[in-house]
Amino acid sequence: MKVAGYNPIVVFDYVSSRSFDNVDLAAERFRFDRIMMISIESILFELTRSFSAPEFKEISKMVK
Repeated sequence: MKVAGYNPIVVFDYVSSRSFDNVDLAAERFRFDRIMMISIESILFELTRSFSAPEFKEISKMVK
């Protein structure tokens, strides 16, 4: 995606493997390739602009 001019963002809460070592290796590779890693909570905060916003609380309940 980066080669095509996109700036990929990985929601790291959803990165999974049978081995935690592989998750760590994936994170290392993302850092090496300068791919942003973010949590779902951070995305929700950016969308609602406040942890106390009713929308944030409502959506947070659905994704947990």
